[in-house]
Amino acid sequence: MKRNIFYCLLIIVTGYFGQGCSANKENNTAAETDNKIDSGEKLTGCYRLSIEKDTALLKLDVVDFSVNGTLFYRPFEKDKSSGTIKGILENNVLKVWYTFQSEGLTSVRQLYFKVMNGKLSEGYGDVIMRNDSICYKYPANLNYEELHVYSKLDCK
Repeated sequence: MKRNIFYCLLIIVTGYFGQGCSANKENNTAAETDNKIDSGEKLTGCYRLSIEKDTALLKLDVVDFSVNGTLFYRPFEKDKSSGTIKGILENNVLKVWYTFQSEGLTSVRQLYFKVMNGKLSEGYGDVIMRNDSICYKYPANLNYEELHVYSKLDCK
């Protein structure tokens, strides 16, 4: 069961490629700026998700409400993906764009991570292709993984 959840997330992430779900992924709208929570500087650091032999590593740099970093999906004996993330922290949710390489292709996918007790829970839900990128169809209705979360670790 754990492995199936990880593979489902991985298939969604690596199965599509492209650029941009909205006209402007990197700039915040006025509405986004008004709804932000306290600074996320405590979130800066490294996180790991482990499900049996599958792992994902996330390195975050959060300044005020701006999020940058890297993300590596490492499923056991499957195709790996790695890339950068860029987005915002809003209402205890990291809303980022993952630009990654997998099997020689560059792809872009929207990802959400809910901050829960110092850990990160990845969001999942229906996705659609929009302007060559994978986006959540209903971002307000995402479910967040509670059993398998990203835990903070030393960045060594």
